[in-house]
Amino acid sequence: MKKYILFTIIAFVAFSCETKTVEVETGGGEIVMGQYAGEKLFFASDETVEIAKTMVNAYSNKDFDLVNQYSADTVYFKPPQGGEYIPIPIPANDFLAMLTDPYDSIVRNIRSIVPLKRKEGDNAGVYINFDETTYGKDGTVTKSNIIDRMWVRDGKVYRIEQWVAESN
Repeated sequence: MKKYILFTIIAFVAFSCETKTVEVETGGGEIVMGQYAGEKLFFASDETVEIAKTMVNAYSNKDFDLVNQYSADTVYFKPPQGGEYIPIPIPANDFLAMLTDPYDSIVRNIRSIVPLKRKEGDNAGVYINFDETTYGKDGTVTKSNIIDRMWVRDGKVYRIEQWVAESN
């Protein structure tokens, strides 16, 4: 009987022990300029990845209503040339149509998406790298490698910065 009670107690203790997994955010990289200089960067949410992916694909599909859906009231766009932000009020259908009008189609293939944020920040900088091929109405074909940095806050894109390199 003593063995049975001892075995029951040991089994109860062994099976009642619960392994607790604790996830710890680990920062990496470093902010080197501005008021947050010296802070580490952390991965932002997968939601910001989906927003950036949706925006890139919606633009290439000329689905401007979907672009507007994920945009803040005003989006500040910094094109690869010019160096100045362009404030774009939403809805931006006319502006987006002007940008895409010269093309029969735009094909984008996303290579990578990296969402970064400050530990205590409420916004994320989402870096999205993609190849783009534009097929002009005049028959020209242009291939580019593009990096967009989309700034997302409260599920809306409020700033886009773009870098473009020619591709073969």
